[in-house]
Amino acid sequence: MTSVLPKSYLCFLVLCCASVHAENWPRFRGPNGQGHSLEKDLPVTWTENEYLWTVSLPGMGYSSPVIWGEKVFITCATKDNSKAWLLAYHTGTGRELWKQTYQFQPAKMDRVNSLAASTPAVDEEHVYALWYGKAETLLVALDHTGKEIWCKDFGLTYLRHGPCTSPILYRDMVIFTQEQDRQSKQPECKWIAVHKQTGHIRWIVTRGSTNYASYSVPCVYTDKQGKDVLVFSSHQHGITAVDPSTGTVVWETEGVLPSSVVSSPVIAGDFIVNTCGSGGGGKQLAVVRPPETTGQGPEVVYTSQDKFVTYVSTGISVDTLVFLYHDQGTVTCIDSMTGKVNWSQKPAGRFYSSPVCANGMLYCMDMDGKVVIIKATDSYEIVGIMDLGEKTQASISIANGRIFLRTLTRLVCVGKKTLMVNPLP
Repeated sequence: MTSVLPKSYLCFLVLCCASVHAENWPRFRGPNGQGHSLEKDLPVTWTENEYLWTVSLPGMGYSSPVIWGEKVFITCATKDNSKAWLLAYHTGTGRELWKQTYQFQPAKMDRVNSLAASTPAVDEEHVYALWYGKAETLLVALDHTGKEIWCKDFGLTYLRHGPCTSPILYRDMVIFTQEQDRQSKQPECKWIAVHKQTGHIRWIVTRGSTNYASYSVPCVYTDKQGKDVLVFSSHQHGITAVDPSTGTVVWETEGVLPSSVVSSPVIAGDFIVNTCGSGGGGKQLAVVRPPETTGQGPEVVYTSQDKFVTYVSTGISVDTLVFLYHDQGTVTCIDSMTGKVNWSQKPAGRFYSSPVCANGMLYCMDMDGKVVIIKATDSYEIVGIMDLGEKTQASISIANGRIFLRTLTRLVCVGKKTLMVNPLP
């Protein structure tokens, strides 16, 4: 099956790859957060003896690695969330290049959350990390040598499961959400854009208060006229499009996500797909068609409350198919146009990680640390299962012919022995 990638993904990929000869992985789930890699020659089975390298991190965490050129960036923290690190490693050897340390008041979080659950974002100049401390929300920018360029505190963020989302980059801005539970001392939810060179606020979208704050990470949707909007997902407002230049809400679909939103928006051709849920499973899947021209409203194509609807994991679109990885361990392939189920199987354990796709293969890790590889087709075919030997909730990252796998306390690299980028001295 030939994979047809959304135009918004391809445009974003061109921008991300402009500075190097190989593909970068600049944010949660890669270019535009859609989980797609253009890499072709990747392994689909391996043994521990075939790891290119593995490193032990100084702490634990659930964030995913991000890659730019010959550097891979990752976060980790102590178990009591009193200390956190942003680290850079050489993609070729796993050699530690630098680490920056941050101190916080110890903070209680849900057992499946951590101070190091937010995935950084990276471009050719800086890496940006979001830290949710007990009394502060720090957005920091460091250059690629580990020197801090700026650090901004956006005040308390309170969610009953502990706060977490990940920043993204769009042109000259860093964009992130600061959602709050209604029980917070300052319950108003905000979507924030700052200038990436200075940290100065460009715009804030205020969203009121809610009992079901969103953990979703936004992405970019490009319409048929070539105009970009930022796509946010939340219980309060459903799927929302925001003008990235001004922070103005362009359109939204209130009511389509009637529970807590943890997963992030998926672009499936002309559709946007998102899910919501609670407890151990999903409540509703919503499929929305954005308006084709300015002034029109979006169309809710269909919703589903079927048992395959996911809660935590973000799905992935390949051609006209959407693949959903359920909290309880089933993987389901549906037709994005109709919601019809092509197959639903349970290949391994439970999934909190989100799948990525390369060369027609879906890569995802279950919570026990098993890498599950399935063909991205309308017929179920499992290709390989490899056990990393440690629990994880991170998503897989792919760049420069290599696969980067983050477990609770380790970073593992498999793939090509020869890199497509120049090694560091």
